[in-house]
Amino acid sequence: SFLCLFFTIATTTTFSVHVGVPFHSLIGSRKYRALVSVLESGETISGLTTIRLVAILGFYMSSRPFYHNDFSTLLLLSLLISLFHSFFLFPVVLSFLGPRNSTKNQSQSQTQT
Repeated sequence: SFLCLFFTIATTTTFSVHVGVPFHSLIGSRKYRALVSVLESGETISGLTTIRLVAILGFYMSSRPFYHNDFSTLLLLSLLISLFHSFFLFPVVLSFLGPRNSTKNQSQSQTQT
C-alpha cells in the first residue's frame, strides 16, 4: 500500500543521509570514510530503528487482523530492507564510487586565502 511505500522511502532516505553526511565531511580515503561514517551513524540509526520497531509492534498487537498480519509484516520487511541498504549496500557503493576527498581541497583553499 501507499503507506508502506512511504515508510520505506522515508526510512531509507533518513538512514542514507545519516551515513552520507559523515562520509562527505570526513577526510581520508573512500574506504576509510565509508567505515567511519557507518560507525558514527550507528547510534542514531539504532535509535530510529528502535522507535520504528515499537510502532511496528504496536500494529502487530492491534486487534484488527489487517494490521496484525499484513501491515506489520510489510513495515518490518521495509525496515529490514532499509537497514540493509544503509549499512551494507550504500557504504560499499560510496567506497567505490563516492566523491573523492573534496573536504580536504576546501580546507586547503580556505587556509590559503
